[in-house]
Amino acid sequence: MDVGKICRRRAVTIDSGSDLVEAARLMREAHVGFLVVSDGGSPRGVLTDRDIVLEAIACGVSPSAVTVGDAMTANPLTLTADTALDDALDSLRDAGVRRAPVVDDGGRIVGVLSIDDVLDHLAGQLGSVAGSLRHEQAIERIVRP
Repeated sequence: MDVGKICRRRAVTIDSGSDLVEAARLMREAHVGFLVVSDGGSPRGVLTDRDIVLEAIACGVSPSAVTVGDAMTANPLTLTADTALDDALDSLRDAGVRRAPVVDDGGRIVGVLSIDDVLDHLAGQLGSVAGSLRHEQAIERIVRP
Protein backbone atom coordinates (compact mmCIF):
# COMPACT_ATOMS: atom_id res chain seq x y z
CA MET A 1 0.00 0.00 0.00
CA ASP A 2 1.32 3.42 -0.86
CA VAL A 3 0.62 6.86 0.58
CA GLY A 4 -1.24 8.11 -2.50
CA LYS A 5 -4.02 5.58 -1.95
CA ILE A 6 -4.87 6.70 1.58
CA CYS A 7 -3.84 10.35 1.93
CA ARG A 8 -6.35 13.16 1.87
CA ARG A 9 -6.17 14.83 -1.51
CA ARG A 10 -7.31 18.19 -0.20
CA ALA A 11 -4.40 20.05 1.35
CA VAL A 12 -5.29 23.42 2.86
CA THR A 13 -2.57 25.91 1.95
CA ILE A 14 -1.60 29.39 3.05
CA ASP A 15 0.95 31.99 1.97
CA SER A 16 3.93 32.61 4.27
CA GLY A 17 3.17 36.34 4.39
CA SER A 18 -0.25 35.84 5.98
CA ASP A 19 -0.59 36.58 9.67
CA LEU A 20 -1.53 34.03 12.31
CA VAL A 21 -5.05 35.42 12.71
CA GLU A 22 -5.71 34.67 9.04
CA ALA A 23 -4.18 31.21 9.50
CA ALA A 24 -6.42 30.50 12.50
CA ARG A 25 -9.50 31.65 10.57
CA LEU A 26 -8.58 29.39 7.66
CA MET A 27 -8.11 26.45 10.04
CA ARG A 28 -11.51 27.12 11.56
CA GLU A 29 -13.25 27.42 8.18
CA ALA A 30 -11.61 24.25 6.82
CA HIS A 31 -11.93 22.33 10.13
CA VAL A 32 -8.23 21.47 10.16
CA GLY A 33 -5.32 22.06 12.52
CA PHE A 34 -2.60 21.81 9.86
CA LEU A 35 -1.81 24.12 6.96
CA VAL A 36 0.75 23.63 4.24
CA VAL A 37 2.67 26.84 3.65
CA SER A 38 3.12 27.32 -0.07
CA ASP A 39 4.21 30.26 -2.16
CA GLY A 40 3.65 28.66 -5.54
CA GLY A 41 2.61 25.03 -5.27
CA SER A 42 5.51 23.45 -3.40
CA PRO A 43 5.54 23.19 0.39
CA ARG A 44 7.90 25.66 2.07
CA GLY A 45 6.69 24.80 5.53
CA VAL A 46 3.80 23.66 7.67
CA LEU A 47 1.83 25.43 10.37
CA THR A 48 -0.20 23.77 13.10
CA ASP A 49 -2.69 25.13 15.57
CA ARG A 50 -0.10 24.27 18.22
CA ASP A 51 2.46 26.47 16.44
CA ILE A 52 0.07 29.41 16.70
CA VAL A 53 -0.34 28.88 20.43
CA LEU A 54 3.35 28.35 21.17
CA GLU A 55 4.76 31.05 18.88
CA ALA A 56 2.29 33.84 19.64
CA ILE A 57 -0.31 33.27 22.33
CA ALA A 58 2.02 31.69 24.93
CA CYS A 59 4.55 34.47 24.35
CA GLY A 60 1.98 37.23 24.78
CA VAL A 61 2.47 38.38 21.19
CA SER A 62 -0.49 39.44 19.10
CA PRO A 63 -1.18 36.80 16.43
CA SER A 64 -1.75 39.59 13.94
CA ALA A 65 1.86 40.70 14.47
CA VAL A 66 3.36 37.33 13.53
CA THR A 67 3.48 35.99 10.00
CA VAL A 68 2.95 32.39 9.05
CA GLY A 69 6.54 32.40 7.75
CA ASP A 70 7.79 33.37 11.21
CA ALA A 71 5.86 30.64 13.03
CA MET A 72 5.93 27.77 10.53
CA THR A 73 8.16 24.73 10.57
CA ALA A 74 10.34 25.26 7.52
CA ASN A 75 11.49 22.47 5.21
CA PRO A 76 8.96 19.94 6.47
CA LEU A 77 9.04 16.23 5.94
CA THR A 78 7.32 15.52 2.63
CA LEU A 79 6.23 12.21 1.18
CA THR A 80 5.57 11.23 -2.41
CA ALA A 81 2.35 9.54 -3.45
CA ASP A 82 4.27 6.35 -4.25
CA THR A 83 6.00 6.15 -0.85
CA ALA A 84 5.24 2.80 0.76
CA LEU A 85 3.05 3.14 3.84
CA ASP A 86 5.61 1.38 6.05
CA ASP A 87 8.32 3.79 4.91
CA ALA A 88 6.01 6.77 5.46
CA LEU A 89 5.25 5.64 9.01
CA ASP A 90 8.97 5.26 9.70
CA SER A 91 9.56 8.78 8.36
CA LEU A 92 6.73 10.28 10.42
CA ARG A 93 8.06 8.58 13.54
CA ASP A 94 11.66 9.63 12.89
CA ALA A 95 10.58 13.24 12.30
CA GLY A 96 8.29 13.21 15.35
CA VAL A 97 5.27 14.43 13.41
CA ARG A 98 1.71 13.20 12.84
CA ARG A 99 1.13 14.75 9.41
CA ALA A 100 3.13 15.40 6.27
CA PRO A 101 2.44 17.00 2.89
CA VAL A 102 2.32 14.58 -0.03
CA VAL A 103 3.91 15.85 -3.24
CA ASP A 104 4.07 14.71 -6.85
CA ASP A 105 7.28 14.02 -8.77
CA GLY A 106 7.65 17.75 -9.44
CA GLY A 107 7.44 18.62 -5.75
CA ARG A 108 3.93 20.14 -5.98
CA ILE A 109 1.42 19.50 -3.20
CA VAL A 110 -1.13 16.77 -3.94
CA GLY A 111 -2.39 15.99 -0.43
CA VAL A 112 -1.61 15.42 3.22
CA LEU A 113 -1.02 12.13 5.02
CA SER A 114 -2.02 12.05 8.67
CA ILE A 115 -1.91 9.38 11.31
CA ASP A 116 -5.73 9.59 11.25
CA ASP A 117 -5.67 8.48 7.60
CA VAL A 118 -3.47 5.53 8.54
CA LEU A 119 -5.75 4.56 11.43
CA ASP A 120 -8.81 4.72 9.15
CA HIS A 121 -7.03 2.48 6.65
CA LEU A 122 -5.98 -0.01 9.33
CA ALA A 123 -9.49 -0.04 10.83
CA GLY A 124 -10.84 -0.97 7.40
CA GLN A 125 -8.34 -3.79 7.10
CA LEU A 126 -9.16 -5.06 10.59
CA GLY A 127 -12.86 -4.94 9.68
CA SER A 128 -12.13 -7.13 6.66
CA VAL A 129 -10.26 -9.62 8.84
CA ALA A 130 -13.12 -9.72 11.34
CA GLY A 131 -15.59 -10.16 8.48
CA SER A 132 -13.59 -13.09 7.17
CA LEU A 133 -13.69 -14.75 10.57
CA ARG A 134 -17.46 -14.23 10.91
CA HIS A 135 -18.02 -15.53 7.38
CA GLU A 136 -15.89 -18.58 8.08
CA GLN A 137 -17.96 -19.32 11.18
CA ALA A 138 -21.22 -18.90 9.24
CA ILE A 139 -20.06 -21.31 6.56
CA GLU A 140 -18.94 -23.79 9.21
CA ARG A 141 -22.45 -23.75 10.72
CA ILE A 142 -23.97 -24.53 7.30
CA VAL A 143 -21.46 -27.20 6.27
CA ARG A 144 -21.28 -28.87 9.67
CA PRO A 145 -24.65 -28.31 11.39
